[in-house]
Amino acid sequence: MEQLRLVYSYYGWRARIGLLVPSVNVVMEPELHLMAPEGVSIHSSRLVISGPSSCESYASMGAQAGEAASRLKMVDPAIIVFGCTSCSFIENAKEIREKIEKETGVPAITTSEAVIQALKHLGVHSIAVATPYVKFINEEEKKWLDSEGFKVVDLQGLELGQNEYDRKLIGRQPAQIAYELASRVARSHPECVFISCTNFATAPIIHSLETDLGIPVVTSNQASLWAALRSAGLKLPVEGYGSLLRS
Repeated sequence: MEQLRLVYSYYGWRARIGLLVPSVNVVMEPELHLMAPEGVSIHSSRLVISGPSSCESYASMGAQAGEAASRLKMVDPAIIVFGCTSCSFIENAKEIREKIEKETGVPAITTSEAVIQALKHLGVHSIAVATPYVKFINEEEKKWLDSEGFKVVDLQGLELGQNEYDRKLIGRQPAQIAYELASRVARSHPECVFISCTNFATAPIIHSLETDLGIPVVTSNQASLWAALRSAGLKLPVEGYGSLLRS
């Protein structure tokens, strides 16, 4: 009985997910809370990022992963998610994940790894990508997806992140912006649309977008939750947020 008192809790009785998010991110936590099935709780720690989007800002954030994860260890998470898409494909995702796991002894995954797992699970090859990013991040994203064996038939971004104000603007975009941008790139006739960035609101429009386009839609937050649930041994169908979480 003493052991049960420690293992179970009213919130997170199925699983607790630890989450590392950039300090300016105002979207990922609400979206994961919105999409998470009953009995799954989200507990976060923040990674400081400032200034314009750059290789230096991402390197600084990646370097904080171990220390930030050590604070999350106290909630006994089933898995820790490094919740930044661009940082985890510009930096070395495997190194970030291993740093977190070494520091905490808890399984970890980065958003970029979760996205690749999701796309492979869906069995798609050609993808169109919608992002809020600036040009250099979009260029790095295409290289990353190409290196993973996917054919990027179109990639368009909002060019946000030139300065710190712009970076914050990403999290203030209504989900309809993601819907419109995804609809544009879908004109290239991909097998799947990927909407990148954990700070870009997408959860409210995934179902409608899939219905309207007739193809799967993968988003950074949706894929992160899907991979985390699988890692925690919870293959629960989640309705309302696309075919990935429903599978």
